[in-house]
Amino acid sequence: MQSSIRFISKFTFILLFFVSFISVRLMAQSTELTGIAGYTLAETFTTTDAYEVRISDGFTYGGNLCFNPNEFYSIVLQYTRQDAEADVYDYIYGGYKNGIPVSVNNIMIGGERNQPIGSGKAYGFGGINLGTAGLVTSESGYSDRWKFAFDIHAGFKIYPSDRVGIRLQAGINFPVQYFGAAFTVGTGGSGAGVSATSTITQVNFLGGLIIRFPSK
Repeated sequence: MQSSIRFISKFTFILLFFVSFISVRLMAQSTELTGIAGYTLAETFTTTDAYEVRISDGFTYGGNLCFNPNEFYSIVLQYTRQDAEADVYDYIYGGYKNGIPVSVNNIMIGGERNQPIGSGKAYGFGGINLGTAGLVTSESGYSDRWKFAFDIHAGFKIYPSDRVGIRLQAGINFPVQYFGAAFTVGTGGSGAGVSATSTITQVNFLGGLIIRFPSK
C-alpha cells in the first residue's frame, strides 16, 4: 500500500512538471538550459527517536530549465543530486552505523526575480523553489524516502554573448522532515525508525554554463 502511494505521489509530481513545462514554454520570450555543479556542505541533526544523523558534504550536480517571460522574471525547473554518506548514532544503545552510501535528490519548480546590472550583460537574481527531496540508498536493509522540500537561493548571471552565459549561486535546501522514516536503523537491536521533527538545512554553492534559446 505504501509503495503504491509513493508511486502515485511521484507520478503526480512528474505530471505536474510536464504540464508546467508546456505552459511556461509557450509564453517564454527565451529559454535557458544550464548544466550545474558544485558542493553541498555537511548537515547533522537529531531525531525524536534518540538518534543523531550526519549527512556528509559532497559533490552536487544537475541542471535546470529557465523560462523567461521577460528580463525581470523567470520560471525554473531544476534537478540536483548530491552523492554522500550517512552516519547514524544511537544515543540509547550507544551504537554507530557509519558510511551508509546515499544520494540526496531534489526536484524543484519555482520562480526567480532578475535585476539587470549596468548594460544588461549581467543580472543579480534571487528565488524560491518548491518540490520534493529524496534520500536514496543502495544499501540493503534501508529504504528510500521522498518528502516535500523547498529552497532559497541567490546569485549572478553573466552573459558574454546573447546565447552563452555563466550562472553562480549560493542556496539553502530545506528537505522538510524527509529524513523521517528514511532508515530503519536497528542499532542495538532497537529496529526503530529515524524521524526528524524539524526542517533540515543543506547549504550549497553551485555554478554552471548557460545556453540561451530566444523564442521565435
